[in-house]
Amino acid sequence: SSRQHRLSMRPILLKGHDGPLTCVKYNKDGDLLFTSCRRGRICLWYSDDGERIGTYKHTGAVMYVDVNFHCNKLASASMDEI
Repeated sequence: SSRQHRLSMRPILLKGHDGPLTCVKYNKDGDLLFTSCRRGRICLWYSDDGERIGTYKHTGAVMYVDVNFHCNKLASASMDEI
């Protein structure tokens, strides 16, 4: 049941951003998590344990991130001129 599923949810602590988050996005399989922040950082995480896989950097605030269906292309909307 959906109630039982809700009870099995647990928070994940993500350490790696030095500014307020602007976007949190799962890939289609739910095993990866993408986050962005106002200080220009995009991070990629394993969603099961919160381990950081990689970091991408802009010079301006990153407002949004998205990943394509096959999870091999990342798009970002930032406030810099890149």
